[in-house]
Amino acid sequence: MNAQNPALAQLKDIHTPEAIGIWPLAIGYWVVIVVVLMLIVMTYLLIKRYKKNQQVKIAALAELNSISQSDETYAVQVNAVLKRAALSYRSREDIASIDGKNWYQWLDKTMPKNQQGEIAELLDRRYQATPLSDSEKKQLQSLAMTWLKQSLPLKQEAKC
Repeated sequence: MNAQNPALAQLKDIHTPEAIGIWPLAIGYWVVIVVVLMLIVMTYLLIKRYKKNQQVKIAALAELNSISQSDETYAVQVNAVLKRAALSYRSREDIASIDGKNWYQWLDKTMPKNQQGEIAELLDRRYQATPLSDSEKKQLQSLAMTWLKQSLPLKQEAKC
């Protein structure tokens, strides 16, 4: 066959191309890498923010549990814990300026629906001559714990 066409004699054998390497990466791989890195960073930041929000709640619950129920100023101390916890999530102008009936209404508004109206009655009696009874103190502690556990961190719609 080579004798018939001298041009065919100059051809070399067929060589297979080199295997395709992984480098440089295709654009699809770069997109996947960037998306995965962004998800990792966002997850880290969300977990960090969640833990920061929970620290205030945990500290407030611990402080509430450390208040002695035999103290006559129990309701005043509970009110102070609730106010400090609220101040940790909102600006000073929003929380510090409200007191009395407005404070109770705001607390009630942020309480679960089935327990609204109860905490206001107990906190309203904090400066009266007759202190709260032991059962009322337990009820106040229970309501305050419920508020701390379920209302914190404060939602944006809970305006003062």
